[in-house]
Amino acid sequence: NADTYKQEATRYAPAILIARRYTGSDEEGEDVVQDCLLKIWMMREDLSVPLDALAVTITRNLCID
Repeated sequence: NADTYKQEATRYAPAILIARRYTGSDEEGEDVVQDCLLKIWMMREDLSVPLDALAVTITRNLCID
């Protein structure tokens, strides 16, 4: 559903902005966020926190590493 996709993309916009700032590149930033979302997907059964805040934290940590 296109509306659902737009809503989810808006939720993760801060993570994308952080990744772009850390990497200095739109493409690399988007790759980092994709890695972040994959990590969240793999942890999905154990998560009980808001995912947007977790996405920002994971994205920042991936950029630092």
